[in-house]
Amino acid sequence: MDLPVELRLYIAEYVMAGNQSLKWHWPTYTPSTRVGSFKRIDDLTVLSRVSRQLHSETSGLVWKMNAVSFTGSHFGEQYRVVKASRGSESQAVLDAYRYFMRIASGSILQRIKLTALTIDLRAFSIEERSMLEIVAEIAQGLPGMQVQIHDKGWGIRKSLSRLFDIGDPAGVHTYLEYGQDLKNQISPGAADGAHRNWRIYPDLNQEGREIIRSTLKGEALQEALDWETAGI
Repeated sequence: MDLPVELRLYIAEYVMAGNQSLKWHWPTYTPSTRVGSFKRIDDLTVLSRVSRQLHSETSGLVWKMNAVSFTGSHFGEQYRVVKASRGSESQAVLDAYRYFMRIASGSILQRIKLTALTIDLRAFSIEERSMLEIVAEIAQGLPGMQVQIHDKGWGIRKSLSRLFDIGDPAGVHTYLEYGQDLKNQISPGAADGAHRNWRIYPDLNQEGREIIRSTLKGEALQEALDWETAGI
């Protein structure tokens, strides 16, 4: 504690900055009780529990130094058991995000700079609105936070049926059409993303990225690369 406060904070920021986003999971997820948290957050906040002074100085840094993400595959075993009888995974991701926003203090939400949601924008919503409308409304409610929407329905998916699709065997043209359709669904004034705090990204694995780079040329390739790095 003999170090200057500026140096203590510098060290704390280094210690609390994880190499991956904080991933939401449900330690308890039953039809009647749900308790959620972020994986690894206890490991990253050890320093805040050393003393009252360090807690006062550093307790909010973990939110400043890390992005948070909500992806169904990280929700945990109890969630997977219950999920089969309870709606779509995309709806569950939105429900988890809203749950976190309800229990998080205003100071925590102000510190978070980036949130990532992995959902299928084509999924059915129980709210009688499109998934795109719902996530846009959620993001607009937190103007100081950037929201990345990773669309599980937008990717390169090899399947047995595509092997017989001579015109688009790898699904690349379908991928381009899907991206163009998303752009058309967003209002023209907001299509370039300049005045939005949310953006939509494709859900690509390494194989999909390689297929795009080996299949597309010219302007089509550049547009696909822009979607991958900057979203829509």
